[in-house]
Amino acid sequence: MGKSRKKQATGASFSEKQKTALEAISYGDPELCRNLAGADLRQLFNVDLQVATEVYERLAEHKNVQVRATLARNLDLKAFPKAAESLAEFYDDATLLALIDNPTLSHRVSLSITQSQNFTARYTLASSERLKDFPEAAAELVDDDLGIRCALAKNPALAELPATAMLLTKFKEAAIRQALIGNPALEHLPDVALYLEQNITDDGTWEALEKNPGFQSLREKRTLEAMKELGMNPETLG
Repeated sequence: MGKSRKKQATGASFSEKQKTALEAISYGDPELCRNLAGADLRQLFNVDLQVATEVYERLAEHKNVQVRATLARNLDLKAFPKAAESLAEFYDDATLLALIDNPTLSHRVSLSITQSQNFTARYTLASSERLKDFPEAAAELVDDDLGIRCALAKNPALAELPATAMLLTKFKEAAIRQALIGNPALEHLPDVALYLEQNITDDGTWEALEKNPGFQSLREKRTLEAMKELGMNPETLG
């Protein structure tokens, strides 16, 4: 399970009985706590924001992985940032993958996942189409290991992450180059395509680049623009 984090101090406005009750939630019955984790507490129980916040933060510390995974999947991560960050500090697949799937994934939580010891979570984020919304996390993943870089290089979301794509071209590993060359996003990355085109030295890799539909489209467009610039009407060619 693994993680280290000091408990948040319970708000001063809570009575001693309420503080004890909140502490009990941290170690509560897994089935009941899982149901709590999947609920909108303010709507279901008509509790105020402070109570809901404290309960969610306690559930985020629960020892049961299914409780945490349920919370990670259902919580509004932007509305309850402390609980979200606490969940991101765990190492298990269920919690971290649920966070990545959560529609309310925040920039801060995505950055926390890039620093996780869990390879599967980092790889999943690097492969996710949602990465286009988190350029800072994408940039962090560029500095990860070869497997993560290859996942990034294959990700079609690179179409909206040109800076990350260009960073990946600087690595000399053939696997990264091959992943970039096969990425359909290449059509939307003219600078990356041009760099690859000018820096490929072996025939096999060049042939792979030529087979990329995105590269074909980009090269055709570039050639037509060059012809027009030089006063040649492409339609004359038929």
